[in-house]
Amino acid sequence: MATSSTPVNGETVKPESYTFFSVIENKAPYKIVETDIETVERARAILAKCSQSDRTSKCFAIRKETIFN
Repeated sequence: MATSSTPVNGETVKPESYTFFSVIENKAPYKIVETDIETVERARAILAKCSQSDRTSKCFAIRKETIFN
């Protein structure tokens, strides 16, 4: 999970949200290929690998997800 801390008055405050990426099949029911990817660069690499290795007409996409506490 990609998280960040914000210093406030010299103290580190826990983030109120965190963001991660998932590679999914871009057709209902949106099967998740891989999730909890920390960077978009890593997600792009996984997306390229899926597109090259899958010889069917499947379409893949990157989904950005943010979870709020």
